[in-house]
Amino acid sequence: MNWKNGLIILFLFLFCLNSLALTFSITNVRYDPIPAIPGKTIDLFVTVKNDSTLPAENFEFVLNLHPDGKPSDFPFSLAGDSLTKTVSSLVGGQSTVIKYTLLIDNRAPSGAYLIQFSYGARNDVKNTALYSVSVIGRKPQLELIEVPLLQGRPGGILETALVIKNVGDSDAFGILVGVEEDRTVTTAGTVVEREILPIGLSSTFVASLKAGEQQTVTLNLGIAPNIALKTYFVPIKIRFKDFNGTEYLVTRTIGIQVNADAGLDFSLSQIKPLAFPGQTVELSFDIFNLGEGPAKFTIVSLTADTETGIFLNPKTYIGTLESDDFDSFKTKLEINSASSTGQKIITVTAAYKDQYGSEKSVSKTLFLEVYSEAQAKAKSGQSSNGILDLVLLIVGLGIIFWVYKKFIKKSK
Repeated sequence: MNWKNGLIILFLFLFCLNSLALTFSITNVRYDPIPAIPGKTIDLFVTVKNDSTLPAENFEFVLNLHPDGKPSDFPFSLAGDSLTKTVSSLVGGQSTVIKYTLLIDNRAPSGAYLIQFSYGARNDVKNTALYSVSVIGRKPQLELIEVPLLQGRPGGILETALVIKNVGDSDAFGILVGVEEDRTVTTAGTVVEREILPIGLSSTFVASLKAGEQQTVTLNLGIAPNIALKTYFVPIKIRFKDFNGTEYLVTRTIGIQVNADAGLDFSLSQIKPLAFPGQTVELSFDIFNLGEGPAKFTIVSLTADTETGIFLNPKTYIGTLESDDFDSFKTKLEINSASSTGQKIITVTAAYKDQYGSEKSVSKTLFLEVYSEAQAKAKSGQSSNGILDLVLLIVGLGIIFWVYKKFIKKSK
C-alpha cells in the first residue's frame, strides 16, 4: 500500500509542478475591418502562445467587453458566441488563435474603446491584458435648422423659437442652447456691449436628441430701449456631449431686425380767410412724427369731396420726418360756390417709406367749417371791431394819463 501512496503523491507533485511552470503570452491582436464602423461587425483575432515547454491542458481564454464594470452592451456585444473559449490542449512552445465576432452599436460615437483579455490554465486564469478598438464614423452633430422672422422694437422682449436637429450619426446628450456673450471684442481690441441680451435664463436645456431627431427651444431676448433701428446678428451657442462624455460646441448666428413705426399725425392749424361758398382759402397744416421710427420720402395728399371744393395743390412733398419731428405746409382750397354750409371733411393721407424701404401710408380725417358769406363777414367784422375797440381803449387811457399828469397833478 505504501508504494501506491507514493505513486499518488508523485503524480500530484508532477501535476502541480506542471501547472506552476505554465506561462502564456499574447503575441498578436488584430480585428477586421479597420476601423470599426457603428452598426457593423468586426472579427477579432487573438494569438496566444504557450511559453512553457510543458503542454497546457484545457487552456481557457475569457473576453471582457466592459472592463469598466458597467453592465451594458454598449458599444460592443457578442454576435452568437461565448465569451469564454477553451483549448483542450496547447503544446509547449506552440500558439493558438482565438476568434470572436463583435457587433458595434449603431449609436456608438467615434472613439477608442477598451476590451480585456483574461487567460491561463483552467481554474488558474490569472493573466490579463487590455486592448483598444477604434470606432470611427459616427458622432452627434447639432445644427440650427429653422428660425422664424425675428423682428423687435426698442425696449421690447422678443420670444425666439429655434429649431435644432441632430444631423449626426449618434445620440447627443446634455444639450444647452443659449446666448452667452454679452459683449464683443473687435480686432482692434475695442469692447462692444451687446444691445440684445437674454431675459431670464441665458440657456435652454435639452436632455438628449437621437440621430435625426429635432426639437424647438425658446429663448427670450431683451432689446435695449436706445438701440439703433437696423438688423443685428446674435451668436447662438449649442453645447452637447456624445455617449462617452466628449464635449462639442457649435456656434450659429441669427439675425434680428429692430424696427419701429412712424406715428404720423396731422392738424389743421390755420384758415385764412374764413371759408364760405365761392371763396378761395389758404389752409395751414402741421404734420408730426410721434413714433420711434422715421418716415422717409413723405408725400402728403389732400382730398375733399367735390361738393366742398378743389385743392389747388393737392400734394406736398415733406421728405424725411425723424422721430419727435414736425413740419408745416400751406395749400389753397377753392370752395365750391354751390357748397352747403357746416363741417366739411378733409382727408389727409401721408405715403412714406420706413427705415427698411417698405412702403407705408396713414390717413386722418380733419374738419373744415364752411360758413355762409354773411356769417363769414360778420365773424370777420366782429374780429376787426374787437381789435379796433382795444386800440381805442389803449389810446383813451393814454390821453387820460397825459391830461392827469400835465394839468391836474401840476395844479396841485
